[in-house]
Order: sequence, then C-alpha cells, then structure tokens
Amino acid sequence: MEKEFVTYKQALAVKELGFDEKCLTYYYNEILVFTPIPSLNTNSFWVGKDNNFITVPLKQQVFRWFREKHGWYANLSSWIHEPELGTYHEYEIYGNPNGVYGEDKYDTYEEAENACIDKLIEIAKQK
Repeated sequence: MEKEFVTYKQALAVKELGFDEKCLTYYYNEILVFTPIPSLNTNSFWVGKDNNFITVPLKQQVFRWFREKHGWYANLSSWIHEPELGTYHEYEIYGNPNGVYGEDKYDTYEEAENACIDKLIEIAKQK
C-alpha cells in the first residue's frame, strides 16, 4: 500500500507549492504511518513542528492537483518488448509551457510515477 503515496520529500515539496487537500495518512519522522491520531487534522495538508509530522497525499491526488492547478497532464506508459528485452515504463508530461517532457525508461511503473512527480515539482518550482 505504501506505493500509493508520494515520498516524504515529494510531500514536503508539493506542500511548499500550495497543495492543501485532505489526506488519508501522514509521515512521522519520515516514516509512513497508517494509524490515525486524533489530534491530526486530516482535512487539510499539515506539517507539524520541525516537519516531524506531515500529512501525505496519494500519488493520484498529486497528479490531479497538477492537472487542476497548472493544466499539466501526465501520461505513464508501459512497453513490453520481445521476451529477451523485457518491459519498461516511461512518462510524458503535456500542457506545460516548456513543451512535452519524456524521460528515460524505468524498470518499474512505480519508479516512473515517482520520476514523473519529481519532474512536475521541478517544473512548478521553475515557474
């Protein structure tokens, strides 16, 4: 289930960019926690003192947020080649002012997702 959530660094970065949506869980000292704590306000994006608590969005929430806020669309693709060549995954980003971004080939779909989110964050920081 951890694969469904952005990384700790990505969570901090999207918060700095203005992400403020309800989240299901949080990081505590960079460890993903699945036990809710009553004092945590999950109705908005939240960072505790010294960044030791931070709510964490699902990857799909972050992709939707970039679509709605910036009009940037991510397309992740998986390619299966002949058996000896295996499978690889890649992404493209459409709608950004700098054109289409297509980056490398990744061994897993999750690596491609994380790389795509990192690139969206990078583009937003440059804007």
